[in-house]
Amino acid sequence: MTRLHYALIAGAEWSLWAVVLAFAFWRGDRLTRRFAAIMFLGQLAATLPFRLFDLPRWWYGLVDAACLALMIAATVREPRPWAVWACGFQLAAVATAGAYALDRDIGPLALATAVNMWWLLTIAALAWGTVEAVRRAPAKAASTHPEPERADA
Repeated sequence: MTRLHYALIAGAEWSLWAVVLAFAFWRGDRLTRRFAAIMFLGQLAATLPFRLFDLPRWWYGLVDAACLALMIAATVREPRPWAVWACGFQLAAVATAGAYALDRDIGPLALATAVNMWWLLTIAALAWGTVEAVRRAPAKAASTHPEPERADA
């Protein structure tokens, strides 16, 4: 693969990330919005300082671990299957970063491929959660605002 291919893949991944987070903020419930905020702030905390201050590679793993802790805290309060899956994928990303830090035989491309896969699966779990929240919203609205009884019925 050429640099152009990698750039196209990265552009597609970042676009998907932006669309799913925007969807979660727009139509999601409280838990999906929390996850979207965690993912947004996590990317901000990982990317900006790394580019500005030339931090070591383990910085990403540290930020991923902090995001995992926040995701677990949110999931414990409102357990849902998609959130458990998202936490599992985030845990796999943290474990991958830990393995990379401990084993110098793992190449940077292998790390990037694995972490991107876990990142995309976490995004997919958030999309699943947002779709569930959208499906649940009409049922919840109907149960909180019952139709008034008609006199002719």
